[in-house]
Amino acid sequence: MSRSRQKPKKKRKWPWIILVFVFIVIVGAMTNDDEATEPADGSGEQNAASPANRVADPVPEREATRREPEPAASPGLSETQRREIWDELARIGHRAMIDAEAKYPLQPELAMTVGQELRLVKETPFGPYPVPSDPMVGAQQMRRLPAGTIIRIVEVRPDSLGKMYVAAAASSSGVDLGKGTILSLPLQDQFDMPADQQGRQFDYMDELEGNYRADLCQEYGVTDRQLDEVFSHGLDQGWRYPELD
Repeated sequence: MSRSRQKPKKKRKWPWIILVFVFIVIVGAMTNDDEATEPADGSGEQNAASPANRVADPVPEREATRREPEPAASPGLSETQRREIWDELARIGHRAMIDAEAKYPLQPELAMTVGQELRLVKETPFGPYPVPSDPMVGAQQMRRLPAGTIIRIVEVRPDSLGKMYVAAAASSSGVDLGKGTILSLPLQDQFDMPADQQGRQFDYMDELEGNYRADLCQEYGVTDRQLDEVFSHGLDQGWRYPELD
């Protein structure tokens, strides 16, 4: 009996196709994981270095330590007393300057007082008294006092050019020359002023200020250093200076 000739069976290829498909799926999954781990815009390194991801640096000791508020100057004094001392310190400096200028004036022609006498060293204009309301009349009645005349101040008046003095004049031999007016400007260079007058004034001003500060210390029961502390405190607080005469 003859057997029908059978065709050889073809090998199936589909298992290889499946393996290739699975390989592609696995590779694709791995790629997606990498992209999810590192963003495509390259911000991964930036995020790693960002302040949110970076470990906070230790705060420097000088910043971590909180500054304690400075204590008030001279804690034994009330605020009212400190302000009173502030005002007095301003007045002390002004008063010392005025008193030193009075004793050692740098412009003695402006510092003459009632009762003071001066022997003129050069011819000096001497206006009429009472002062006429018309300046032309006053110019016509003007006299000139010779050198050696002694004048004694009777009254001091302010003037646009300095001061005007009402004075009684007498000749060097004692003859009465009557009253008249004399301006401070012509009296310049008619005083015997020492060459070191300015130094004397400054030294005396320092001496007076020290004496006045000592009196202030005694009045408030504080030290001279505490006076300086109060003054510095007033400067820091922007306190205003008192009105001075």
